[in-house]
Amino acid sequence: MAVKLRLQRTGRRNHTQFRVVAADKRSPRDGQCIEVLGWCNPHGTSAISEDLNLERVDYWKSVGAEVSQTVNQIVRRVRNRKPGEAQSINAKVKTVAPKVVPASAEVSEEAATSES
Repeated sequence: MAVKLRLQRTGRRNHTQFRVVAADKRSPRDGQCIEVLGWCNPHGTSAISEDLNLERVDYWKSVGAEVSQTVNQIVRRVRNRKPGEAQSINAKVKTVAPKVVPASAEVSEEAATSES
């Protein structure tokens, strides 16, 4: 049996996510897989956009599994990631300043409630 490490599409329309799987080379893209090795979210909506079990990836490579180009790129990114570093290519933490309410607005609201 020829094994290939590739992506399996999941998620709904226009919101795709992928699983990194070890599957028989002859099975369809979204068909039965041998083992799920990790996942990838190309939209990168959170700080974590991909995760892999590198020990299992190394095992499958050692027994002769082929690796698709995309999975190879994901493996390379996960290996080169520094601990504590944001895992998404697009992830940037946005800091939002707290909303400042002018003191005069607070006074006018209190005056309106006391007049009633």
